[in-house]
Amino acid sequence: MKRQVVCVLFFLFISGCSQNQDQSFSEVTMKQAQTVTENFISQMVVENGVYMYLGEKNNYLFLNGVAPDENNKNTIFSSVVSETKGNKLNIYYETENVTKAEDNEEAGFQRLYRLPPNDSYSTIQIIENGREVPIDTIYAS
Repeated sequence: MKRQVVCVLFFLFISGCSQNQDQSFSEVTMKQAQTVTENFISQMVVENGVYMYLGEKNNYLFLNGVAPDENNKNTIFSSVVSETKGNKLNIYYETENVTKAEDNEEAGFQRLYRLPPNDSYSTIQIIENGREVPIDTIYAS
């Protein structure tokens, strides 16, 4: 009987760990990460896209939508969440193209996220509005 209880508890623990929202994925302000990523962000703000920074201590995901498109609209990023499934880190977010009213961090034109340690995953998948998108540039220091 004890063996069955232990097996059931072990199964519940394993199934609970296999798919969960990653608690170490967190948004940081540009000012908080500025000393580490200043050079990286200054190079990436020219074009919209999905960028990754691999640093000595932390890894970051930078979403940039501040550059206007041909219709003079900018991209706002919202509902950004991560989920670890096995050895894969999935990052989901929604975008919307809007006329830029003002340039500030709260508007969502640029988002910076600290990624969990990469020993918890081997693959990263970026999902924008339900579709997989590539990482435009990976910058390593």
